[in-house]
Amino acid sequence: MKEIALIAPYEELADLAHQVIEEMKESILIKTGLLSEGVEMARELEREGCQVVISRGATAKKIKEFEVGITLVEIRLTGHDLIRAFAEAREEGESIALIIFEDMAYDARTIGKILGIKVHEYLVKDESGIQEAINQAIHVGCRVFVGGASTVKYAQSKGLKSKLITSGKEAVWQAIMEAQKVARVKRQEQEKAGQFRAVMDYTYEGILAADAQGTITIFNPAAEKMLSISVSEALKKNVKDVFPELQLERILTEGKEEVGALAVIKGKQIVLNKIPVIVNNRVTGMVVTFQEVSRLQNIERKIRKRLHPRGYVARYHFPDILGHSSAINRVIHNAIQFSKVDSTVLVIGETGVGKEMFAQSIHNASYRAAGPFVAVNCAVLPENLLESELFGYAEGAFTGARKQGRAGLFELAHGGTIFLDELGEMSPNLQSRLLRVLEEKEVMRLGDEQVIPIDVRVIAATNKDLEQLMANNEFRADLFYRLNVLKIVVPPLRERREDIPLLTNYFLKKYSLRLNKEVQVLTEKAMQSLMSYPWPGNIRELENFIERMVVLVSGREITQDDIRSVYPELPEGKIAEQNRKREISISKEDLTAVEEKQIKKVLEETNYNYTRAAQILGINRTTLWRKRKNFKENQ
Repeated sequence: MKEIALIAPYEELADLAHQVIEEMKESILIKTGLLSEGVEMARELEREGCQVVISRGATAKKIKEFEVGITLVEIRLTGHDLIRAFAEAREEGESIALIIFEDMAYDARTIGKILGIKVHEYLVKDESGIQEAINQAIHVGCRVFVGGASTVKYAQSKGLKSKLITSGKEAVWQAIMEAQKVARVKRQEQEKAGQFRAVMDYTYEGILAADAQGTITIFNPAAEKMLSISVSEALKKNVKDVFPELQLERILTEGKEEVGALAVIKGKQIVLNKIPVIVNNRVTGMVVTFQEVSRLQNIERKIRKRLHPRGYVARYHFPDILGHSSAINRVIHNAIQFSKVDSTVLVIGETGVGKEMFAQSIHNASYRAAGPFVAVNCAVLPENLLESELFGYAEGAFTGARKQGRAGLFELAHGGTIFLDELGEMSPNLQSRLLRVLEEKEVMRLGDEQVIPIDVRVIAATNKDLEQLMANNEFRADLFYRLNVLKIVVPPLRERREDIPLLTNYFLKKYSLRLNKEVQVLTEKAMQSLMSYPWPGNIRELENFIERMVVLVSGREITQDDIRSVYPELPEGKIAEQNRKREISISKEDLTAVEEKQIKKVLEETNYNYTRAAQILGINRTTLWRKRKNFKENQ
């Protein structure tokens, strides 16, 4: 449908309009209809989506009178139109009556003097006044009647002489130009209105607007949903009646904005921004925006995750923890129960027992599973670096600090879990800062005074005896009791020997597939040897051992001779057979001696390359260095 249409009261105007439109190279719909017929045409055009209609005279007045919603542009009467009509009427007689509507009044008498004719001007309010005006004109001797289509139609019905005031090209051209401007403005207004409606209807923020008296004028769907009040219940009501608890009327009286105000509405925590609308130093209304606190927290969590895409994801779940022994099943059962609550967890166990697997599994089984899982080894970094890693730092906090500062791992773990491994290696200074974080649920970056609230669950792990460290004043008692809320003690592999075949077969399949080898089984004596060995490096040592065997073995099975060639210290199959009948009792001193011997052997084989030796032993480099140091001190 065309934006603009022209309704001509008479055919000549329609023909002229076609001519003007063709010259202007415009696309405008033209219809012919007088008075009520023109009104019906305008209504039909409005239903079809037309924006502006052009008409003139009584027909235009009728369209206005019946309040048709379409915008009307009139073809206005010009001096040229009157002169042309009077010149033609003079040929019929010198006493001429001009009958036009009041809003079309013109200085017709002056034009008459110039043309040498006598003009009687009659102004009428509507179509019904035309007949009375003609009768008055006849009474004073007028014999020719000049006017619009309605005047001419009535005069002709009485057999009177008449001349139609026709519109010239310039009048039609001006009307079309005006209609185009009006259509352009309407189109822009509709686009803005559409954008405004889209913003109001689809924004996640609740929006309320009120006038100077506090009457609600705008209440969008988001506000309706957030505040649990329908639009019909809110619109045209006063804010103090609908939302008395928000004290919105104060914004109108005081004219001061309130940003970030908190309120509870029907059990929901809401953040409000209350902004007065001030025009010429006078409060003319207000705008209030609402957001749910829980949604803001979710957005914050997503932003933090997007800004720091460092792979803070927990990969392991409880089914990934292999074992069917009662010892490991009991620990798994307790860990599952712990995942249902949000308390701090302390995981205790020797190196290589899988403490982080338990931490990740607890995280993934908790309501925090969608949040980040941030793991940090407290033994790897020096104290100053670990402090900046954990708590972050502000711009200029120290030499070499990033210009914009940096968020710490506690901030990055917001909404999720932070896993503090090797906690027993943490310095007393950091222990104090950690205690404050646990108690206050907030952190402060190095070199900054701003306190940042965090929502983080802490899971800590250690292979040290924290109670002994407390006795030696090496670990804070208050921190220990704050961490030791829920405790998991992961058993070493020597206390769950029946799980060794299951773990061995799993690692065998894993590395055979990864290394494209055909190694599939261990002989019975080879398995007996594995079950007899104390595995000081626990599951990590077992995994590394199986990987090495898969690399070295060329056949489909691993024999005891294969094992002996790599690990001569592993027990013979005979001893392993006896161990299946009775468990060998191994003292702590014996285990330490075996572990020391194994570590010394691997170090010699690697020319004391601690990194490579740690990989072979299935422990990290820091743990290897610490164990080596302890052996020397005990000699």
